[in-house]
Amino acid sequence: MDGQNAKFEGWAMIELFGHGHEAGFVTTQYYGDKAMFQVDVPEIPARQETLTRPKWSDSALMPAGTVIEKETIPGRTRLINPGAIYSINPATEAAVREVISRSERREIKVISMPAQPERTLLPGEPEDGEPDMAGVDASDGELDGEEF
Repeated sequence: MDGQNAKFEGWAMIELFGHGHEAGFVTTQYYGDKAMFQVDVPEIPARQETLTRPKWSDSALMPAGTVIEKETIPGRTRLINPGAIYSINPATEAAVREVISRSERREIKVISMPAQPERTLLPGEPEDGEPDMAGVDASDGELDGEEF
């Protein structure tokens, strides 16, 4: 060995074998001749958000426009063995904080909901909400053709 060790230092998203992941500020730490990656996950403070699309919470559908409050995500540090890492994806601090904010599961408190939630049409659904009955003969209530 030539006496120089490669180091990584920066914001990154790390994919781990076994479908795990971690995101934060990553530095290389050496313990004797062994290297580990230290991931410092920043604290994400409590915040209010307005939903831009419907979301399920506690078996209730919250429509777009609902204002919610998310709990604080505490900061933490994790040491990872390089053999457990599938990939390290360098990123900006803003991108890492967004990933942490979206991936951590925290209790959500509903602050307000829109009075009249907008109804989202399904693909192929007509504007008036009535089903398209073209080509359906409902006069006798039976299917045409062979019986089952």
